[in-house]
Amino acid sequence: FLLRLFIHGAPEGMIALASFNTLTPLGQGGFCLLINGANFSKLIPYMTGDDFPEIAIAGKLIFSVCFCGAYILWCMGLAWIMLSVFVIFRRVDKLPRFGIAWWGLVFPNGTYALLSVQLGNVLESRFYHGFGAAWSLIVFMMWTVLMLWSIPAFITGTMFLPPQPYFEGRKKRKEHKARLAEEKKLASQPRSGSHSPERDDRSTLVNADGTLRR
Repeated sequence: FLLRLFIHGAPEGMIALASFNTLTPLGQGGFCLLINGANFSKLIPYMTGDDFPEIAIAGKLIFSVCFCGAYILWCMGLAWIMLSVFVIFRRVDKLPRFGIAWWGLVFPNGTYALLSVQLGNVLESRFYHGFGAAWSLIVFMMWTVLMLWSIPAFITGTMFLPPQPYFEGRKKRKEHKARLAEEKKLASQPRSGSHSPERDDRSTLVNADGTLRR
């Protein structure tokens, strides 16, 4: 995606919405690293021994490595969010109309909010707790808006139609309405050859030789 962005610029349509999908493995992977690292730090001390990983400090070492990996993924996710927001705002006029593909924005951001909250629990940091809570609120608001949009789209069946840029479809509808109005206007005008020509009464006042009658 980065190579395509550098070479061809910001993508359009469905690809612009799909730019958030990379956030899923970053958020979910970081959250799994933190959970597994915490479990290792609690379980390994019960297996005492002289070799790694049975020594008591092995759990802490594994947890430290997992935490470093999770923090790197969190930083990459933050950079990717800014990149995805830039792509969407750059191609806002090329986004597809509302459909089921828009629901792909919820899960990636949800996993990133989960990672932020777990980082706050591990570090006991008020910043990460606040950031995770704020991002969770954003995800909830996004889910609510998409749910409200999905109800009429599901009833009319437009939710399952092929994706089409919203503004492009709106422009086509306006052009179609303008064309219909023009055709109706032309149909209401009288045709040039439909009326009968006015009678020239002067023809009855002329004789065959071209002289005027008296």
